[in-house]
Amino acid sequence: MADLQLARNTTQTIKYTYPGDTPMSKATAAFLTKGLRAELITTAMAGAQAQEKMGNSLNFTVVDGTAGRSLLEVNRKAVLRFGQVLSRQALRDVERALVAAINNKTTRRSGTLSSMGNWHWVMTNRGENVNLNTMGKNIQFSADSKLMLLPENVPYATVTNRKVANSKLPGFMKVAAKVASQSRYLVGFRVSVNTTRRFAVPGEKNDYGTAYLVIRPGARSSSRRR
Repeated sequence: MADLQLARNTTQTIKYTYPGDTPMSKATAAFLTKGLRAELITTAMAGAQAQEKMGNSLNFTVVDGTAGRSLLEVNRKAVLRFGQVLSRQALRDVERALVAAINNKTTRRSGTLSSMGNWHWVMTNRGENVNLNTMGKNIQFSADSKLMLLPENVPYATVTNRKVANSKLPGFMKVAAKVASQSRYLVGFRVSVNTTRRFAVPGEKNDYGTAYLVIRPGARSSSRRR
């Protein structure tokens, strides 16, 4: 049985190599496969129950490559994500990283761009807005949740970010994402840079929409546009 690591914001991956992957008779392979599948289900369920006893709830699953599928349907691989709760301190760490990156990559004039009073947090789950004010000191994530830090009163933020970037050096947003990703409050999450039209700042100067920082559950990934 797989070793179960009991810790918050952790992922357990349980995978078996089945008899069918190696030369043997079909009857023998079928017999062993049935037993291994039963062990796989038992291991996955035991891990989920152990985490639940710690108050570390199962947040979402990826079973045989399908998100949200029942553990009872597993055949080869189960990925279990537990305790996707983000401390609000993580938000402060992202903000500090952004301010530092802006100050380092741009020439200060009015200070408007680096003022967090001109940026705001927006959270969505499956495309629907989530009211952060209804949550306490910790923010609960699901597999489809994302928490975005967007410019609010600075329509030139994205254009400025692009101007200070070149083929060798990243803009201040990528720098901020990389630094923030090292925060101990963001273990089990990734911070990246995306571009949005839906939440574009009024008067946006960039033709492709507004760039923003986004926190998602899971390992760190490269930036992408939606």
